[in-house]
Amino acid sequence: MNLKRSYSEIKRLASENKFADVFLLIKEVEKQKLAIVAESESKNGVLPKIIGRGLEYTVYSMTNGRVRKRPNTVAEQNDVLLSWCIDGEKRRNKIIESINNLSEISVELVQEILAAYRIHKSLLGSPVFKKNGSYTQNKIVTLDAYFENHNISENEKVVDKYVEFVHHLWMAGMCDGTFKFLENNGINNEGDLVQLDFGEMIFTKEKVISLIESKKWLSQNFRFIADESLKLYIEERFEQELTLSKLEKFWPERFINSDKIKKWEELYNQYSKSWA
Repeated sequence: MNLKRSYSEIKRLASENKFADVFLLIKEVEKQKLAIVAESESKNGVLPKIIGRGLEYTVYSMTNGRVRKRPNTVAEQNDVLLSWCIDGEKRRNKIIESINNLSEISVELVQEILAAYRIHKSLLGSPVFKKNGSYTQNKIVTLDAYFENHNISENEKVVDKYVEFVHHLWMAGMCDGTFKFLENNGINNEGDLVQLDFGEMIFTKEKVISLIESKKWLSQNFRFIADESLKLYIEERFEQELTLSKLEKFWPERFINSDKIKKWEELYNQYSKSWA
């Protein structure tokens, strides 16, 4: 696969609103790039095996049923943004700086939420955080892989679990700010739904209100689902359960660290502007 040709094809498909095809091609590009990285690391004696890479972390499979997430270098982050067709070195550097600052404080807030027992650690993959910025989690099956290998009835049950899971996050005072549930969420060995990514979590009720009012989920992974019956079910369930009244019911009155929340909000706004 020619990577430059693939990037051009991704742009063309996106311009034609063929988002399911965009998602599949991006997955193929990521698979090829990971194979190149894995081969290079294998030659240098780097273990365990690399299985994924996002903007913030590279993910390695461990032998104990867990994964390790290592913070990416700036060069690796630039490479990821290029694969997403983000042009302009200055713009990419601005995004990288803002996401790294936001991710750091978001992980700190997640740790405080866990320490306060506001959510069970298993719902976040039982993370163990290291001082070097990396952390480990339980290995899971991402929802995109799960949906591909199960029937519509089984997939609908997982959608039901997802909306309940969002309510659990709300009760803890946080929410996935992207609704990229195909890649940010998965199913563990016990059949429970798990949150994988903490870097773009939302920690204020006002921000979540904005997500609900704009139906943020319709502009993210939802577009990439090829099964029209599943898309219809997801849309219906989200309309029923991800509402302002449900948010009002579940969101806590106070957060555990108001000063850190103010800092997070400042960094979140900077991150949002970096994509403009």
